[in-house]
Amino acid sequence: MLARTIAATVREPALLGGRSNDVDPQWGIAPFDAANPSNAVLTVWDYGTPPPPPNNLPPHSPEYGDDPHNGGSQEPWVLQQAVTFLQTGEFVDVCGTSACVSDALS
Repeated sequence: MLARTIAATVREPALLGGRSNDVDPQWGIAPFDAANPSNAVLTVWDYGTPPPPPNNLPPHSPEYGDDPHNGGSQEPWVLQQAVTFLQTGEFVDVCGTSACVSDALS
C-alpha cells in the first residue's frame, strides 16, 4: 500500500514463480523503467520463508518461518543497493535478470 501511495515503481521480476498466493502481488505498482526512473523503487527480496497468508492476518512461526524483515542486514547485495542509494540517490539493480533471492538460498 505504501509503494502505491508514494507512486513507487517495482523492480522486476519481483518474485520467482510460486512465491506468492496473490493473483498480482504488485497490483497497482508500475514496473521500474531505467530510461525513466522514479524517485522510489520497491525491491522485493526472497529469504525463503513461505508466502504470507492471503488474508489480513500476521504470519506466525513455525508455519511461516522466521520474520524476514531483518534479513537484509546480513545480505551483502541488499547493503550495496541501500548504501548506493543513500549516498547517490541512484537505484542500482544488483539482481540481474532474476528475482532478488538471499545468498543463503543459493
